[in-house]
Amino acid sequence: MASSLYWYRQDRGWPTNSWSLSALTRRKLRMNVRLENMTCRLCKQQHDLCDSHIIPEFCYKPLYDENHHFINMFDVRNERYNLGQKGFKETLLCRNCETLFNRYEEYCCRRLFKKDLPSPRQGTQRFFDLPNVDSTKLRYFLLSILWRASESNQAMFTNVHLGPKHSERLRSHLLREALPSQDTYGLMVLALHFEEKPMIDIIMQPTFCRIEGHRVYYFVFTGIVFLCFTSSHQVPLLWKRWFIGSTPQTTIYRADLPELKFLSKIWFNE
Repeated sequence: MASSLYWYRQDRGWPTNSWSLSALTRRKLRMNVRLENMTCRLCKQQHDLCDSHIIPEFCYKPLYDENHHFINMFDVRNERYNLGQKGFKETLLCRNCETLFNRYEEYCCRRLFKKDLPSPRQGTQRFFDLPNVDSTKLRYFLLSILWRASESNQAMFTNVHLGPKHSERLRSHLLREALPSQDTYGLMVLALHFEEKPMIDIIMQPTFCRIEGHRVYYFVFTGIVFLCFTSSHQVPLLWKRWFIGSTPQTTIYRADLPELKFLSKIWFNE
């Protein structure tokens, strides 16, 4: 399954002549209503709810131009586009739960997204070791995005649907700050490059594929691709060894755009 909705900086010079925008299957309704004294999706308590970002606002900053706009749903074939000014928000969380998620967002923003990648591991061009990034906090941050996307009613996240069992299981883990096993929610993180440069200024609609019987969700934002294996049975060791947290060292892996079929099919209209 290929994603067809994306956001990017128009002035960066990415190859856009072959893009097209297909119609979304809208399984979810968009809601822009502020909810008061309603149930928080995370803690299940009655509170006034916040306008919560599904993907944190700092992930959109590389997309903004000098007027604080980014390209939203650009249809190259018909030269149609909208200008966005803010990332996608929804009233999901109470203030306490929003603060909980913000702690992990701020940590990952400081330690990973506001810094250039280090030099590759000696003798390789593919492995980036991140000694200052706590793998547990990074896993929490990424799983919180997966869970929020599944809970969202925004059309942007229509392809992310964990189902009642996985959604409740992950909600409970996030609330208790006790991460689930990697056999259930294994995460891989790739550093996305194109023509030898980090591709930091694109966000794509998350979707899923199947790998060896496992449903795998993938998100693209701020120069990374993260994939999450959601499964009720054990992930093969071939994949598990690449998961964040599988070793004491946090390591991410370089991936060039043409190597990722689910991206290159859209980018190059293959």
